[in-house]
Amino acid sequence: EEPVGYLRMIEGRAPGAIWIQDVVVRPDVRRQGIGSVLMIAANEWASRHQNKRTIIELQSKNHPAVKFAQRLGYEFCGYNDHYYENQDIAFFYSRYVR
Repeated sequence: EEPVGYLRMIEGRAPGAIWIQDVVVRPDVRRQGIGSVLMIAANEWASRHQNKRTIIELQSKNHPAVKFAQRLGYEFCGYNDHYYENQDIAFFYSRYVR
């Protein structure tokens, strides 16, 4: 069976934090809670590995992803206007692990 989505995260990029770079859900199954389940699993993994927070990076033009992060309790914590090769601005949102 074909995967419906994945999440890619990096440990050690920021002290005490898990850095989430990609949350991808197949287009035909979006808006069914799969992305939320992936994010919950990432937060649980971060907690089990003694991390204090998770950080997600988003392209500023990706409004659905920004709304998604905000719905999950992530708060804006910074940006970088020289992060992506396509000159888009990177937004960073973080949430403390429970």
